Amino acid sequence: MGRKSVAERVLARARDDEAFYIVVYDFEVGDSGKIPTRFYKNLVRLEEKLSGRIFQVQKSVYICRGKNAASALYKLVRHYGGEARVFRIAEDSVVI
Repeated sequence: MGRKSVAERVLARARDDEAFYIVVYDFEVGDSGKIPTRFYKNLVRLEEKLSGRIFQVQKSVYICRGKNAASALYKLVRHYGGEARVFRIAEDSVVI
């Protein structure tokens, strides 16, 4: 068995529910002026593993179905040095 990607590790540690969450993230780019390319590779892996549970709204804004998906995305961003905020959507405001 090979090494697990960061996306797989953060997904394995999260607990789940059926609520909706908004995850907003940002990276403060330093001297390099770039966000690590590994972040984007792991983000794609996360989207594949969570197919149907994570939806991109804007470049750095996602709607996630379940605490598992929201937590995994949050942890992925933090792993690569970004800042993230997670907001739970009230049940009566969901229109998806």
